[in-house]
Amino acid sequence: MEIYNVTRTGETTFVTAATLKEALLPDKVLIIIVDDLKTIFLWKGTECGVRKKFIGARVSQAVRGERGLLYKVDPIDQNDEPQAFVDLFDAKPAESPTAGASMDMAEGGIVEESLAGPAAVTLSNEMKEKLMGEALPGGFEREGIVIGRDYYGVIKSTSVVLGKTVESEDIQKTEELPDGQLFNSNYRIRLMVENGNIAAVEILKKKEIEVPEEIKAEVKVEEKVVSEEIRAEDILDEIPAQKEEFENNPDE
Repeated sequence: MEIYNVTRTGETTFVTAATLKEALLPDKVLIIIVDDLKTIFLWKGTECGVRKKFIGARVSQAVRGERGLLYKVDPIDQNDEPQAFVDLFDAKPAESPTAGASMDMAEGGIVEESLAGPAAVTLSNEMKEKLMGEALPGGFEREGIVIGRDYYGVIKSTSVVLGKTVESEDIQKTEELPDGQLFNSNYRIRLMVENGNIAAVEILKKKEIEVPEEIKAEVKVEEKVVSEEIRAEDILDEIPAQKEEFENNPDE
């Protein structure tokens, strides 16, 4: 079990306490990671502000992104903890974080360690070649790749070599991403898992079906024939009405 305190600036500090219950102070927002349960508890004290709670929610999702999709985030309010969480009150948290940290003393006898955060994960040339060499499912094309916290877009380019058109693809990091939740039913994801960890997430897009020009021409001819047939049926439907009108008004 690891406990992190969320600050107003969005940073996290590692918390060391004798028991989980000792760390649950009313002015704190805590991220509590329980690997055995594959759960990230977002615990919010009764005296913490709305801003701090909002920051905690954002940080908890970022932690989930680092730990993996198998983890879930469970928000909890002080004095309204579920029994599964209460059962952990007497548990002894980890004494040190997974990354190196500098030590500072905090009030109440609790030691907090400022985390530098996990090492940045980047797309190596080896991983790039491995991903680009993987065959894609039928009907899909690769649009992007997620490595760690970064998104890499697939850039397609076309060049002419001795009169022949050559297409190539490269992967480049996207520096700016739109905020908010992004969803599109035309996309699928594919996970690359190595040694039990998610190494990369591929964003695959459904290909647009290209209709050959000859088929387009045939469709246009069919549409024209159908249109003429419908018009002919309309004319035939109008004849009885015109005949009846003529018989009723022969002098007009």
